[in-house]
Amino acid sequence: MARFLAPLVAAYAIIGTLVSLFTLQIRHWFLRFRRGHTIVCGLGRKGSRLVEELRQAGERVIVIELDADNPHLTRCRDLKVTVILGHSNDDWTLSRANLRKASRLIATTGSDSVNIDTVVRAHAICGNRQGDPIRCVAHLTDPALQQMLKSHNLFGDRTDRFELELVNVYEVGARVMLERVPIAAKLNAGSPVRVCVIGFGHFGEGLLRRLLRDHAIDRAERLDAVTAATTTQQSNVSMTEPVLDLIVIDYHSSAKEPSVRQRYADYLDGVSLRFVEQDIRATDFGGPDLAVIHDGPPVDAFFVCFDDDSFGTLAALRIRERFGNTVPIIVRMSEHSGFARLMDCGPKGCGVLSGIHAIGFMDIACIRDLFLGGDIELLGRAFHEAYLAERLAAGESPEANPSLVPWHGLAEPMRQSSR
Repeated sequence: MARFLAPLVAAYAIIGTLVSLFTLQIRHWFLRFRRGHTIVCGLGRKGSRLVEELRQAGERVIVIELDADNPHLTRCRDLKVTVILGHSNDDWTLSRANLRKASRLIATTGSDSVNIDTVVRAHAICGNRQGDPIRCVAHLTDPALQQMLKSHNLFGDRTDRFELELVNVYEVGARVMLERVPIAAKLNAGSPVRVCVIGFGHFGEGLLRRLLRDHAIDRAERLDAVTAATTTQQSNVSMTEPVLDLIVIDYHSSAKEPSVRQRYADYLDGVSLRFVEQDIRATDFGGPDLAVIHDGPPVDAFFVCFDDDSFGTLAALRIRERFGNTVPIIVRMSEHSGFARLMDCGPKGCGVLSGIHAIGFMDIACIRDLFLGGDIELLGRAFHEAYLAERLAAGESPEANPSLVPWHGLAEPMRQSSR
């Protein structure tokens, strides 16, 4: 019996493979007729989440991915998404995805240089495009590269059929993280603020950059008020110099500090910035090297910004053990699931996790809205933050005004009014 079944099984496997290859070739052949689709370059966490959300919204999607062993490829095929294996910054690969007829190109490969090269090549390919312009969105983590690209003709040329926007999910995640504690209100009121950032990767630096920029804006407004008061000889306006006290804890902080001070030198007036080199896995974490935290006023918040969820959880628990639960500990997690849900257990607290709050980064960053909303989405968030701070300062409450909630909790019609 086995002698007869073995050839049948082998034949079945061969036929199945041939059918799969034939189906794949048919899909690729039909790409030349595809139009109005979205091309997603890069299938990391951001790219895979974006593909899921686009398909849920009924969008037609083509993925360009270099790694043939990427674990997200199976899910893409389940979603009936065509995948092209190759470099996104290759003209032939972009042409295979029928870039000329696409409505959007989103470059989120995980490499700023590859994303920039991708949009540059896309611009060249679409140089003689007719009809509606193609919208190109590139994810860049380096603010210097963002500024460079925004000042380039590629970004500002309104005569071509190419619209370029830049996004940074870490900036948005940092903004949402800061919404969990009233730091912005304290800076606005001219009060000193003390913050400890643990973990200084892309997310940690995005948080630091947001704090420095907010402080610089508030400080400039106070200086303008003092100057105006001096000019009009008003005696009831004085300039208080609140210090933004920032403590950064990272295993490689000594290597990162010089670069940070150089890149953000224009934002350091009125700021005390200190770097502490410690490994959160060490048994003496929070010991003598962190005595700086106990000196001076109390810390307003601990922000745990590791890209690794297990590191973030360990750091949060050790900070809670060393410093108690009176200071908020905000932890960046990949998603608001699993252990992250255990941290948010309501006003009754949750024992050893009391005072620890998790931020599901990939959830609140709202990947589809961020990439497709672009600058409009960011401006909408900024307008809502200003409105929220103003109304809360005026004594209004969320119970009386349903719009007085953070952006990620705002109903879509109310979000639309801020965009």
